[in-house]
Amino acid sequence: MRSLAVLLALMMILTRLNGSHSRSQSHHFSQFRNTTRLRNVTNTANSKYKSEHQETYMGMAFPDPTMQSRRYKKTESCPEGLCEYTDDYPMDIIENFLESTPKLKEYFNGLVNNLPDINNRDPFAEEETLCSVTKKTVFPKKALNLNKEEKTIINQGPYKQGIEYDLCGTDGGTCKYTENFPENMQATCKQKYNVRRLMVYNGNDTNRVFDDFRVPSCCVCMIKTTVH
Repeated sequence: MRSLAVLLALMMILTRLNGSHSRSQSHHFSQFRNTTRLRNVTNTANSKYKSEHQETYMGMAFPDPTMQSRRYKKTESCPEGLCEYTDDYPMDIIENFLESTPKLKEYFNGLVNNLPDINNRDPFAEEETLCSVTKKTVFPKKALNLNKEEKTIINQGPYKQGIEYDLCGTDGGTCKYTENFPENMQATCKQKYNVRRLMVYNGNDTNRVFDDFRVPSCCVCMIKTTVH
């Protein structure tokens, strides 16, 4: 009888121990599952942050190629950076601005007449140059000033500011008649530039109506002597 009681007591102890071990395993499994879930949430947040950060960084460092091309591409309407045709030229605003400032209008008196008429040039006054050139006369509406800032230039109706220059046929090309030069001389055509002051539109600010621009002037033959 005593043996049976002892056996029952041992069985009860083993049952309690097994229950405690199962609860411990369940607790550890629950902790592991919560830790794994927390890691997944953290990784997802980090991935989202990295993705957003990378897109922002890439957006700053590598702009859209189409936008970059559209911004910097040279067009036929902007030879030498002098734009004669623009879609956003404020013609009416400039007209009203000049009408309200008669002193500025006086600046344009005679400017057009100062430009020589190509058809009326004296043919004997021109001599042959050593470089092939194209004579240009443009009336730019926009251009970059010496500080690389885009400025709106007043060029409309009777208010004209023309720029006349000779453009090299091939900048850096070989000059004419180089076969008659000494062998130790290299002759190349080079485009030259100068600074031209033009009236610009800076809102209604009448104190800053002129700005300086780098514009082409002529094409010259540069001689360089080489040492053998």
